[in-house]
Amino acid sequence: MAERNETSRDNDADLEERLKKLEGNSGDRRQITRNKRLKELQEKLEGSHEVERVKNLKRKLLIPQILGIIILFPFLMYFNGASLDPFYIPIYHSVLMLFGWILILFIGSIIFRILRIKRHKSYSIKYLLARNSMRKSIVLTIVALVIFGFIYTPNLTGVVNDASSIEDNIFLAENETVVFNLTTRCRLNFRKLESVSINTTNNAIINVRIYEKETNDIVNESEGSSYFFEDFDTAKFQELIVQINSSEEINLDYQVRRELFPGRQTSFSLLSFLYMGVFAQSVAIFYPIKKKYTGKGIYC
Repeated sequence: MAERNETSRDNDADLEERLKKLEGNSGDRRQITRNKRLKELQEKLEGSHEVERVKNLKRKLLIPQILGIIILFPFLMYFNGASLDPFYIPIYHSVLMLFGWILILFIGSIIFRILRIKRHKSYSIKYLLARNSMRKSIVLTIVALVIFGFIYTPNLTGVVNDASSIEDNIFLAENETVVFNLTTRCRLNFRKLESVSINTTNNAIINVRIYEKETNDIVNESEGSSYFFEDFDTAKFQELIVQINSSEEINLDYQVRRELFPGRQTSFSLLSFLYMGVFAQSVAIFYPIKKKYTGKGIYC
Protein backbone atom coordinates (compact mmCIF):
# COMPACT_ATOMS: atom_id res chain seq x y z
CA MET A 1 0.00 0.00 0.00
CA ALA A 2 2.80 2.36 0.87
CA GLU A 3 4.45 1.79 -2.48
CA ARG A 4 1.17 2.49 -4.29
CA ASN A 5 0.69 5.78 -2.43
CA GLU A 6 4.24 6.86 -3.25
CA THR A 7 3.77 5.95 -6.90
CA SER A 8 0.47 7.88 -7.00
CA ARG A 9 2.13 10.92 -5.45
CA ASP A 10 4.98 10.74 -7.96
CA ASN A 11 2.49 10.56 -10.83
CA ASP A 12 0.53 13.50 -9.44
CA ALA A 13 3.69 15.57 -9.07
CA ASP A 14 4.77 14.68 -12.59
CA LEU A 15 1.35 15.60 -13.96
CA GLU A 16 1.36 18.88 -12.09
CA GLU A 17 4.77 19.72 -13.47
CA ARG A 18 3.61 18.96 -17.00
CA LEU A 19 0.54 21.15 -16.53
CA LYS A 20 2.72 24.02 -15.36
CA LYS A 21 4.93 23.65 -18.43
CA LEU A 22 1.91 23.59 -20.72
CA GLU A 23 0.48 26.68 -19.03
CA GLY A 24 3.81 28.41 -19.41
CA ASN A 25 4.06 27.53 -23.09
CA SER A 26 0.45 28.62 -23.65
CA GLY A 27 1.12 31.88 -21.88
CA ASP A 28 4.19 32.47 -24.03
CA ARG A 29 2.19 31.83 -27.19
CA ARG A 30 -0.58 34.19 -26.06
CA GLN A 31 2.03 36.81 -25.23
CA ILE A 32 3.65 36.42 -28.64
CA THR A 33 0.23 36.66 -30.36
CA ARG A 34 -0.65 39.71 -28.25
CA ASN A 35 2.66 41.36 -29.12
CA LYS A 36 2.11 40.70 -32.81
CA ARG A 37 -1.37 42.22 -32.69
CA LEU A 38 -0.10 45.25 -30.78
CA LYS A 39 2.68 45.68 -33.32
CA GLU A 40 0.22 45.45 -36.24
CA LEU A 41 -2.08 47.94 -34.53
CA GLN A 42 0.84 50.27 -33.91
CA GLU A 43 1.91 50.06 -37.55
CA LYS A 44 -1.64 50.82 -38.70
CA LEU A 45 -1.88 53.77 -36.34
CA GLU A 46 1.49 55.08 -37.48
CA GLY A 47 0.46 54.58 -41.12
CA SER A 48 -2.81 56.43 -40.58
CA HIS A 49 -0.93 59.29 -38.90
CA GLU A 50 1.46 59.48 -41.86
CA VAL A 51 -1.48 59.55 -44.28
CA GLU A 52 -3.12 62.28 -42.23
CA ARG A 53 0.11 64.29 -42.29
CA VAL A 54 0.18 63.98 -46.09
CA LYS A 55 -3.43 65.22 -46.28
CA ASN A 56 -2.69 68.15 -43.98
CA LEU A 57 0.40 69.09 -46.00
CA LYS A 58 -1.68 68.98 -49.19
CA ARG A 59 -4.28 71.32 -47.65
CA LYS A 60 -1.61 73.72 -46.43
CA LEU A 61 -0.11 73.93 -49.92
CA LEU A 62 -3.46 74.04 -51.72
CA ILE A 63 -5.03 76.95 -49.82
CA PRO A 64 -2.33 79.58 -50.62
CA GLN A 65 -2.28 78.49 -54.26
CA ILE A 66 -6.04 78.96 -54.57
CA LEU A 67 -5.72 82.36 -52.90
CA GLY A 68 -2.94 83.18 -55.36
CA ILE A 69 -5.19 82.33 -58.31
CA ILE A 70 -8.05 84.42 -56.88
CA ILE A 71 -5.74 87.41 -56.43
CA LEU A 72 -3.77 87.11 -59.67
CA PHE A 73 -6.78 86.60 -61.97
CA PRO A 74 -8.24 90.12 -61.56
CA PHE A 75 -4.77 91.65 -61.10
CA LEU A 76 -3.68 90.48 -64.56
CA MET A 77 -6.87 91.92 -66.08
CA TYR A 78 -6.23 95.24 -64.34
CA PHE A 79 -2.59 95.18 -65.46
CA ASN A 80 -3.77 94.74 -69.06
CA GLY A 81 -6.07 97.77 -68.87
CA ALA A 82 -9.43 96.34 -67.79
CA SER A 83 -12.23 98.85 -67.33
CA LEU A 84 -15.99 98.99 -66.96
CA ASP A 85 -16.46 102.24 -68.87
CA PRO A 86 -15.65 101.53 -71.61
CA PHE A 87 -16.34 97.86 -70.99
CA TYR A 88 -13.10 95.97 -71.58
CA ILE A 89 -12.24 92.73 -69.76
CA PRO A 90 -8.97 91.28 -71.15
CA ILE A 91 -9.16 87.72 -69.86
CA TYR A 92 -6.66 86.05 -72.20
CA HIS A 93 -3.60 86.22 -69.93
CA SER A 94 -5.74 85.57 -66.83
CA VAL A 95 -7.29 82.44 -68.34
CA LEU A 96 -3.87 81.25 -69.51
CA MET A 97 -2.51 81.74 -66.00
CA LEU A 98 -5.55 79.99 -64.50
CA PHE A 99 -5.26 76.82 -66.59
CA GLY A 100 -1.47 76.78 -66.24
CA TRP A 101 -1.77 76.95 -62.45
CA ILE A 102 -4.52 74.32 -62.42
CA LEU A 103 -2.13 72.03 -64.29
CA ILE A 104 0.42 72.57 -61.52
CA LEU A 105 -2.26 71.72 -58.95
CA PHE A 106 -3.05 68.51 -60.84
CA ILE A 107 0.63 67.53 -60.82
CA GLY A 108 0.79 68.21 -57.10
CA SER A 109 -2.37 66.18 -56.53
CA ILE A 110 -0.85 63.21 -58.38
CA ILE A 111 2.29 63.42 -56.23
CA PHE A 112 0.28 63.53 -53.01
CA ARG A 113 -1.87 60.62 -54.19
CA ILE A 114 1.31 58.56 -54.73
CA LEU A 115 2.47 59.51 -51.22
CA ARG A 116 -0.89 58.42 -49.76
CA ILE A 117 -0.65 55.07 -51.52
CA LYS A 118 2.88 54.62 -50.22
CA ARG A 119 1.94 55.50 -46.61
CA HIS A 120 -1.20 53.35 -46.39
CA LYS A 121 -0.76 49.94 -44.77
CA SER A 122 -3.98 48.50 -46.19
CA TYR A 123 -3.57 46.79 -49.55
CA SER A 124 -7.24 47.31 -50.38
CA ILE A 125 -6.95 51.09 -49.92
CA LYS A 126 -3.78 51.15 -52.02
CA TYR A 127 -5.67 49.29 -54.76
CA LEU A 128 -8.73 51.58 -54.58
CA LEU A 129 -6.65 54.77 -54.60
CA ALA A 130 -4.64 53.59 -57.62
CA ARG A 131 -7.75 52.39 -59.48
CA ASN A 132 -9.76 55.58 -58.92
CA SER A 133 -6.79 57.78 -59.79
CA MET A 134 -6.18 55.83 -62.99
CA ARG A 135 -9.84 56.10 -64.04
CA LYS A 136 -9.89 59.88 -63.50
CA SER A 137 -6.63 60.27 -65.39
CA ILE A 138 -7.98 58.28 -68.36
CA VAL A 139 -11.10 60.47 -68.56
CA LEU A 140 -9.07 63.68 -68.29
CA THR A 141 -6.60 62.43 -70.91
CA ILE A 142 -9.45 61.86 -73.36
CA VAL A 143 -10.92 65.31 -72.63
CA ALA A 144 -7.52 66.98 -73.10
CA LEU A 145 -7.00 65.03 -76.34
CA VAL A 146 -10.36 66.20 -77.73
CA ILE A 147 -9.65 69.81 -76.79
CA PHE A 148 -6.15 69.62 -78.23
CA GLY A 149 -7.46 68.14 -81.48
CA PHE A 150 -10.08 70.86 -81.74
CA ILE A 151 -7.76 73.78 -80.97
CA TYR A 152 -4.88 72.45 -83.07
CA THR A 153 -7.07 72.19 -86.19
CA PRO A 154 -5.07 74.10 -88.84
CA ASN A 155 -8.09 75.83 -90.37
CA LEU A 156 -9.63 76.86 -87.05
CA THR A 157 -8.01 80.31 -87.10
CA GLY A 158 -9.37 81.04 -90.55
CA VAL A 159 -12.84 79.86 -89.55
CA VAL A 160 -12.83 82.08 -86.45
CA ASN A 161 -11.56 85.06 -88.45
CA ASP A 162 -14.28 84.63 -91.08
CA ALA A 163 -16.95 84.24 -88.40
CA SER A 164 -15.69 87.39 -86.66
CA SER A 165 -15.99 89.51 -89.79
CA ILE A 166 -19.07 91.61 -90.39
CA GLU A 167 -20.51 92.16 -93.85
CA ASP A 168 -23.59 94.24 -94.53
CA ASN A 169 -25.33 96.53 -97.02
CA ILE A 170 -26.50 100.05 -96.15
CA PHE A 171 -28.75 102.45 -98.01
CA LEU A 172 -27.53 106.01 -97.64
CA ALA A 173 -29.93 108.85 -98.51
CA GLU A 174 -28.78 112.21 -99.90
CA ASN A 175 -26.69 114.12 -97.31
CA GLU A 176 -27.41 111.39 -94.74
CA THR A 177 -24.73 110.37 -92.24
CA VAL A 178 -24.31 106.82 -91.00
CA VAL A 179 -22.35 106.15 -87.82
CA PHE A 180 -21.30 102.84 -86.26
CA ASN A 181 -18.88 101.86 -83.50
CA LEU A 182 -15.78 99.68 -83.58
CA THR A 183 -13.08 98.63 -81.11
CA THR A 184 -9.42 98.06 -81.94
CA ARG A 185 -9.51 94.90 -79.81
CA CYS A 186 -12.41 92.66 -78.88
CA ARG A 187 -13.63 93.28 -75.36
CA LEU A 188 -12.12 90.00 -74.12
CA ASN A 189 -8.73 90.61 -75.79
CA PHE A 190 -8.73 87.63 -78.15
CA ARG A 191 -9.21 89.38 -81.50
CA LYS A 192 -8.01 92.59 -83.12
CA LEU A 193 -9.49 94.91 -85.73
CA GLU A 194 -7.79 94.09 -89.00
CA SER A 195 -9.46 96.23 -91.69
CA VAL A 196 -12.51 98.23 -92.75
CA SER A 197 -13.62 98.07 -96.38
CA ILE A 198 -16.46 100.10 -97.97
CA ASN A 199 -17.60 100.01 -101.59
CA THR A 200 -20.37 101.88 -103.39
CA THR A 201 -22.59 100.15 -105.91
CA ASN A 202 -22.73 103.10 -108.35
CA ASN A 203 -19.25 104.64 -107.94
CA ALA A 204 -20.67 107.60 -106.04
CA ILE A 205 -18.39 109.76 -103.90
CA ILE A 206 -18.45 109.05 -100.17
CA ASN A 207 -16.65 110.64 -97.27
CA VAL A 208 -15.41 108.25 -94.57
CA ARG A 209 -14.02 109.43 -91.28
CA ILE A 210 -12.74 107.26 -88.40
CA TYR A 211 -11.97 108.87 -85.06
CA GLU A 212 -11.48 107.89 -81.44
CA LYS A 213 -14.64 108.08 -79.38
CA GLU A 214 -12.97 109.36 -76.23
CA THR A 215 -10.61 111.99 -77.67
CA ASN A 216 -12.17 112.70 -81.10
CA ASP A 217 -8.70 112.32 -82.61
CA ILE A 218 -8.83 111.45 -86.31
CA VAL A 219 -7.52 107.96 -87.06
CA ASN A 220 -8.14 108.12 -90.81
CA GLU A 221 -10.20 110.15 -93.25
CA SER A 222 -10.78 109.63 -96.97
CA GLU A 223 -13.06 110.64 -99.85
CA GLY A 224 -13.73 108.59 -102.97
CA SER A 225 -15.89 105.88 -104.49
CA SER A 226 -14.46 103.19 -102.18
CA TYR A 227 -12.60 102.99 -98.91
CA PHE A 228 -10.11 100.56 -97.37
CA PHE A 229 -8.04 101.00 -94.20
CA GLU A 230 -6.05 98.49 -92.17
CA ASP A 231 -3.32 100.36 -90.28
CA PHE A 232 -5.12 100.36 -86.94
CA ASP A 233 -3.17 100.73 -83.72
CA THR A 234 -4.14 97.53 -81.91
CA ALA A 235 -1.50 97.83 -79.18
CA LYS A 236 -4.21 99.01 -76.79
CA PHE A 237 -7.97 98.96 -76.52
CA GLN A 238 -9.74 101.91 -78.14
CA GLU A 239 -13.33 102.63 -79.09
CA LEU A 240 -13.63 104.02 -82.62
CA ILE A 241 -16.48 105.71 -84.48
CA VAL A 242 -16.89 105.27 -88.24
CA GLN A 243 -18.80 108.11 -89.91
CA ILE A 244 -19.99 107.85 -93.55
CA ASN A 245 -21.85 110.48 -95.59
CA SER A 246 -22.53 111.31 -99.25
CA SER A 247 -24.17 114.08 -101.26
CA GLU A 248 -26.35 111.58 -103.18
CA GLU A 249 -28.37 108.42 -102.61
CA ILE A 250 -26.21 105.32 -102.67
CA ASN A 251 -26.01 101.70 -101.54
CA LEU A 252 -22.93 100.71 -99.59
CA ASP A 253 -21.34 97.31 -99.10
CA TYR A 254 -19.05 97.34 -96.11
CA GLN A 255 -16.92 94.75 -94.36
CA VAL A 256 -15.31 94.90 -90.93
CA ARG A 257 -12.70 92.17 -90.50
CA ARG A 258 -11.46 90.98 -87.13
CA GLU A 259 -8.75 88.37 -86.61
CA LEU A 260 -7.33 86.38 -83.71
CA PHE A 261 -4.13 87.72 -82.23
CA PRO A 262 -1.15 85.64 -83.39
CA GLY A 263 -0.18 83.03 -80.81
CA ARG A 264 -3.52 82.84 -79.00
CA GLN A 265 -4.45 79.51 -80.59
CA THR A 266 -0.91 78.14 -80.25
CA SER A 267 -0.68 78.88 -76.53
CA PHE A 268 -3.95 77.10 -75.72
CA SER A 269 -3.13 74.13 -77.95
CA LEU A 270 0.25 73.80 -76.20
CA LEU A 271 -1.46 73.98 -72.81
CA SER A 272 -3.97 71.28 -73.73
CA PHE A 273 -1.07 69.13 -75.00
CA LEU A 274 0.65 69.48 -71.62
CA TYR A 275 -2.57 68.47 -69.87
CA MET A 276 -2.81 65.41 -72.09
CA GLY A 277 0.81 64.47 -71.41
CA VAL A 278 0.48 64.83 -67.62
CA PHE A 279 -2.70 62.75 -67.38
CA ALA A 280 -1.38 60.08 -69.75
CA GLN A 281 1.78 59.83 -67.66
CA SER A 282 -0.27 59.53 -64.46
CA VAL A 283 -2.12 56.57 -66.02
CA ALA A 284 1.26 54.96 -66.69
CA ILE A 285 2.24 55.56 -63.04
CA PHE A 286 -0.94 54.25 -61.39
CA TYR A 287 -1.47 51.20 -63.62
CA PRO A 288 1.42 49.08 -62.23
CA ILE A 289 0.40 50.06 -58.67
CA LYS A 290 -3.17 48.93 -59.33
CA LYS A 291 -1.94 45.73 -60.92
CA LYS A 292 0.37 45.04 -57.98
CA TYR A 293 -2.42 45.18 -55.39
CA THR A 294 -5.21 43.63 -57.49
CA GLY A 295 -6.57 40.66 -55.55
CA LYS A 296 -3.95 41.01 -52.81
CA GLY A 297 -5.63 41.37 -49.46
CA ILE A 298 -8.64 43.26 -50.81
CA TYR A 299 -10.19 43.25 -47.36
CA CYS A 300 -6.97 43.93 -45.48
